[in-house]
Amino acid sequence: IMAKNEFLPFGTAEGANVLSNQEYEALAARHYGFNSGVAKSKELNKVWRQASLIASAVAQFIVDTDQKDMLDTGDVADIKTRLASAINLAISNGDYVTNPYLKLELLKKIDKADITQQLGNDTGKVVSQNLLTTELGKKASVADANSKLAKDQNGADIPNKPKFIENLGLPEKFQPIGAYADGKVFKALLGDGASMAELSEKFVLALKEDGTVVLHDRIKGKSLWAIIGGVLAQVTGYDSGLIMSQKAVTDALNLLTPLSSFTSGAGWVKFPDGTIIQQGINIAGQLSYPTTVQFHIPFTSHCKVMACFDSASNKATDCPSFATSPAWNSLTHFYLMSSRTSGGESAGANWIAIGR
Repeated sequence: IMAKNEFLPFGTAEGANVLSNQEYEALAARHYGFNSGVAKSKELNKVWRQASLIASAVAQFIVDTDQKDMLDTGDVADIKTRLASAINLAISNGDYVTNPYLKLELLKKIDKADITQQLGNDTGKVVSQNLLTTELGKKASVADANSKLAKDQNGADIPNKPKFIENLGLPEKFQPIGAYADGKVFKALLGDGASMAELSEKFVLALKEDGTVVLHDRIKGKSLWAIIGGVLAQVTGYDSGLIMSQKAVTDALNLLTPLSSFTSGAGWVKFPDGTIIQQGINIAGQLSYPTTVQFHIPFTSHCKVMACFDSASNKATDCPSFATSPAWNSLTHFYLMSSRTSGGESAGANWIAIGR
């Protein structure tokens, strides 16, 4: 249930008995007030409406911000305190540059005393350009580093090849050729929830010296399937006599939408294409007095809202209609109003919002 605002606007209905803006601007009493005689209703109604509209808007801003009832108790100090808190909260949640933040950014400078000419562990000092250049000159060049494991040697310059193969975790019986599959083939076997460490520990896809391609289960110690003669399907299809190659499995997996692309929470779900669906139940404002409803999560560009009566039972005495319209920036809130008039029971509404 939304927080209640008892500071309601006065004389806002269509055709209300108030002066027009031009009439009010020309009203002599607007400058000095009514000194004597009888003030006309429409003159006073204009004054009361303008004052009540501003009061209601400020009160609604406070209610929407702190989500607490705003009751007409005459407590001026409480209203001032809540208004100040609401303004501070709105500023802290928005992209506003505050005075303390501006001062902090202006003070972020490097003093000459903070520039060091020697290496150390002080996290508050910055090394000079000369020191950085000198220290980099002591390190091996990229060319020297590349020569330690030259690409054109294809691993021939590895000093201890057996130890290198062992460190890779490759089964000894498949070491001579070792055409191993990448992680996406493993994920096709265990699912996206498995880590690379778990996948590498369980399966290996290898090419044996006799030309047989096997999928080996390390834990069970046996091959799950083998292909003789190197016949591998390169594209996805329906041939039951072919087994998909590593490339075909990889290509197929790349076409799938991961489950992590679907997100949801209480009352909302978001699809990979950005579509958002939200739903909820709220008490609607009475005719001419809509209430403000906040979405569970903000939309990013646009949305549509529909609402219906929440009590389809044989005890219902009427079936009110509902109206919705955008509120604030139309992406975080909307107005909800029923056809029930003031003085009667408020109506509950089921609503659904769809957009992006």
